[in-house]
Order: sequence, then C-alpha cells, then structure tokens
Amino acid sequence: MILLVDDDESVLRSYAQLLELSGYRVSAHPCPKDALKAFAQKPTAFQAIITDHAMPHISGLELIDTVQQLNPDIRPILFTGMPPSEAPEDVTVVHKPVRFTQILALLQ
Repeated sequence: MILLVDDDESVLRSYAQLLELSGYRVSAHPCPKDALKAFAQKPTAFQAIITDHAMPHISGLELIDTVQQLNPDIRPILFTGMPPSEAPEDVTVVHKPVRFTQILALLQ
C-alpha cells in the first residue's frame, strides 16, 4: 500500500487515481496528521510514502521521519522545490512539476 499525502486535494485525487489504475492500493490524505493516524494503525502494510514537502502543521520531511520510525523499511518519496542536499540520503527527492511516469519508476 502507498501512503499518499498532499494538501492540494486536486493533486492528491489525481495521483491516487493514477496509482490505483496502475494496480497500487493507496491511502490518500490531505492532512499529514490524519495520514499519521492511518499509518500508525498498520505501519507494516505500507511499502512507500509519497508526500509533498510544504504542508501545514507537519512538513513532508517531518512526516517521513515519523513514518520511518514506525516502519524503517518504507520507501520515502518527497515532492519538493528544495535542493536535494537538504533531504536525508535515504529520501528520494522529486522536483516539481512531477510526472506520473517518474513516480511509477520510483515505485518499481
């Protein structure tokens, strides 16, 4: 399952639908706090987290850090405009605008 988090609901819906059409199960959330609650219920059920960096209340990097504490094997993918040097080495940084083919390639 993919944990998908983006406060832009149109982006969230689009990527969730495309991932599901590609055969992935998706847990999509516009609120990082809600995403954490859903993730904490079954952390080992998730293979990847795809999140926007700039969100209210919790940044994408903070969200990834918390999620990795519960499931260190999860694959973290961060959508952002920040330089890659600011992200931890184990986080895949994808600069906006993001093409869906990029996401699929990273999940394989």
